Amino acid sequence: DTSYTYQLLNKGDGEEAAAPIVKPTATPKVSVQEAETVYDFCWYPFSYSSMPGSSVFICSTRDHPIHLWDAESCSLRATYRAYDHNDEISSAFSVAFSPDGQRIYGGYNGMIRMFDISVPGRDCTNYTTVTQKGNIRFIPRNMQLKGIVSSFSFTPDGTILAAGSYGGNVGLYDSAGGLEPIAMLYDAHPNGVSQVLFSADGNHLYTGGRKDDFIHCWDIRNTMQVVFSIPRPVSNNQRVAFSIDHTGRYLTSGLQDGRVQIFDLYSQGTSVSCDSAHDDVVNAASFHPFMHLLATSSGQRHFDSESSDSSDEESDNAMAQQRDYAVAIWKASIPIQS
Repeated sequence: DTSYTYQLLNKGDGEEAAAPIVKPTATPKVSVQEAETVYDFCWYPFSYSSMPGSSVFICSTRDHPIHLWDAESCSLRATYRAYDHNDEISSAFSVAFSPDGQRIYGGYNGMIRMFDISVPGRDCTNYTTVTQKGNIRFIPRNMQLKGIVSSFSFTPDGTILAAGSYGGNVGLYDSAGGLEPIAMLYDAHPNGVSQVLFSADGNHLYTGGRKDDFIHCWDIRNTMQVVFSIPRPVSNNQRVAFSIDHTGRYLTSGLQDGRVQIFDLYSQGTSVSCDSAHDDVVNAASFHPFMHLLATSSGQRHFDSESSDSSDEESDNAMAQQRDYAVAIWKASIPIQS
C-alpha cells in the first residue's frame, strides 16, 4: 500500500554511469502512502525530473479511485473516480496513460474506462468489453473480452490498444475509433493474462500470464498465430513483469529462482544472458528508456509455518535469505553486469 520513488544519479552530458548505480542502503526519495493494496501504477509518458511539474504518476488501489501523484512534492494532484451500478467506488485493476499523455485508461471487470487527464472527478467514458444487458454498446460474441482487464499496452503511434484479461484472452482495440474491437487473441494464457507489451515497431505483441511457462510473441498482422514463445516459468498467480529495451531487440524478465534473463528478439527469443540477481522471486525487470540500466525488484508473499523447529537458528537464517524484498539497479550490457 506504499509507492516509493528512487533517484538514480545525477548524470552529466557524456558521463558514463558506473556500476553499482544504487547501493543496497539507498533510501527512497519520495514515499507515497496509499490506504489499501496497490494494484497498478503508471508514469506520465513525458515525465522528466528536469521539467518541473511533469514528474507525476497514476496509481490504482483496492476500494479507491485512481490517484495522480506528484513525485517531487509527494502531493495528490487529482483523483479520477469510477462508480458501479450501486453508485459505489469501483477500483481499477490496471491503469495506463495514452501515448500523448492526455487520457487515462483504467481496467475493470468487463469494462475499460477512459478519463481526460484535465478533468478530474467522476466524468469518464465507459467502454464495455462484453455485451451487457441494458447497454447500447454491442460487442460481437467473437470479440468479447471477458473478465477483469489486467493490463494495457499501446502501439508506439497510439492507434491500437491491447488489453489483457484474467479471463485468458487479449483484445486489440482501435484507440482512435471509440475502442472498437479489431481482433481477439483467444486462450493466449488460459490461467489469466498478467502483461501485454508491444514491440518497438508496433508489429508484434508480447504477452505473459499467470501459472504459465512462456511469454508469447504474436504478429498482430496475423493475430491467430504465435510467432515464437520464450520460456519463462511462472508457477503461481504472481505477476512477473518483463520489458523491452529502447532498441527493440532485447527482452528481459525476472525468474522465480532469483535470476534475471535477457532474450534476443531478433533470433526468436534466444537467451543471451541469465544471471543471479536476488535471493527471492524477481517479480519485475525493466530497462531504462534510453540509458544502459536495468532495474529489478524482488519478493513475494510468504507464509510462516508453525513447526516445532521454527526457533531453530538455521531455519531462521534460511528463511531470511529467501525473503529478499529489494529494488536493484544494474549496469545493463549484454550479458548483464552488476
